Amino acid sequence: RAGRLRVLHGGSFRDDPTRLLRLARYRVRLGFTVEEETAELAEAALGGGALSTVSGARLGAELRLTLGEPDPLATLVKMHEGGLLRALHPRLGLDAPAARAALELLPGDGRVDLLLLAALTLPLTVSAAEEPLGEARAFLDRLEFPHGDRDRVLAACAAVPGLRLGLPAARESPGALYALAAGVPVEGVALAGALAGDMGAGGPELREAARRWLGEVRHVRLGITGEDLLAAGIPEGPEIGRRLRETLMRRLRGELPDDREAQLRAALGPGRGGN
Repeated sequence: RAGRLRVLHGGSFRDDPTRLLRLARYRVRLGFTVEEETAELAEAALGGGALSTVSGARLGAELRLTLGEPDPLATLVKMHEGGLLRALHPRLGLDAPAARAALELLPGDGRVDLLLLAALTLPLTVSAAEEPLGEARAFLDRLEFPHGDRDRVLAACAAVPGLRLGLPAARESPGALYALAAGVPVEGVALAGALAGDMGAGGPELREAARRWLGEVRHVRLGITGEDLLAAGIPEGPEIGRRLRETLMRRLRGELPDDREAQLRAALGPGRGGN
């Protein structure tokens, strides 16, 4: 009734250090304050390295629960302010304004949890020239994230530097946007677009380019497939993919209508369409 969170005894965080993470989760979810003695006990346990005694599997389970909270970003902010993120990894960080902006860019088919996880682990990929993803991969493996989620987060992080450099100049060209962003997880594009604040005049252009890719250009599709080219006599092999890519580029440039027959004629080349 008082809206306070407290532990039942002085050794509570020592007995189960994961309560430190749950304290942050419940604080945000319930809107409660932390009772003064409990706050002191939590600070002492964290400062004493309590979380270093917990297995990676249990820490990963708690972090996944955090990322699934109704307001995961607010919970991560509390964890960041309280030193909990640094306790999980000394280089783990959170740029809250950028993460919030990335969430605004993230399309409906994106995953909030993976975007925020990429935002957290992105600092682990900076200044690691020999193997930029090695530290982030080791961290995610230690916390036993599913390999599919791990690989998607790593792919998003790996794409961020190149996207930040290339997207502003590509924003007016659907073909250039495709060349840069095709195959990149949407979480990576949203994160790159949101990190525009420290890029001066390039920031708005970067964000607009990310928004255009996520909301428009990536949805452009051909009405034909490789099966159509095989049926028309193009032999199986790399030529199929090359023709489809060239046709898609023409479609993106506005040279071809959203018409299957026109696209098939273009893919087949002069004198071979219409069959």
